[in-house]
Amino acid sequence: MTRIFDSTRRLGLCSAAALMLAAPPALADSVFERFVNFHYIVSEIDSGAFANGSADSDIAAGFQITNSFWDYGRLIGEVDVRKYDGDSSATEDPGRAELDVQSASVGIGAGTVLLDRFNVLLAVSYDDFRVRLEDDEQMAPANTVGPFVNTDSSDGVGLQLGVGAEVIEGVELFARYKTIKFDVDEGEEDTETLARVGVRWAALERLNLLVEYETFDELEISDIRIGFGLTFGD
Repeated sequence: MTRIFDSTRRLGLCSAAALMLAAPPALADSVFERFVNFHYIVSEIDSGAFANGSADSDIAAGFQITNSFWDYGRLIGEVDVRKYDGDSSATEDPGRAELDVQSASVGIGAGTVLLDRFNVLLAVSYDDFRVRLEDDEQMAPANTVGPFVNTDSSDGVGLQLGVGAEVIEGVELFARYKTIKFDVDEGEEDTETLARVGVRWAALERLNLLVEYETFDELEISDIRIGFGLTFGD
């Protein structure tokens, strides 16, 4: 999986852009408007903490909420929790390794409709990552979780751009790209990039079904998110 999601990320973003260009007028309700979703995550991470270099998630889930205020203001909140389990890479009596990755984000920005077709969001955010590695023999390398070195938490500032469009009636295709600058160890900085593409189907008046694909570059996480969303407000 090490570099597979790089090409998948580019393919997904390019495909989303092509479909959006052919989109009809903008959807009245969008994931970038008043919208909350709850999702189950099928996740995989590349990490030297595991014997085969990667592990699938045992439990992973989260939620996201976007609320609009005034004409163009947007508030965004998101929390995801992922738990991985696999054979440890420790060389002596390896046993099992467990890895927890938690991410949370709170942001504010502006959203609007461009060319009567594209729902666009631009936002800044405060982002927090928490990484906890437990190894049966406590012998897994300390710096095996992306850029995290001798630390179990880090926070930083993110900048994100989102674009969505209705491609057929009741179906919205959307994409989001985010870059986060955060501290990893003793003042050292690193940059994480997140790319997400997804589709939302308005199954009922306010009930929506969602499927998303997401990657984290530095943490080397690849997610498939399946869930449901609710529109709220007027």
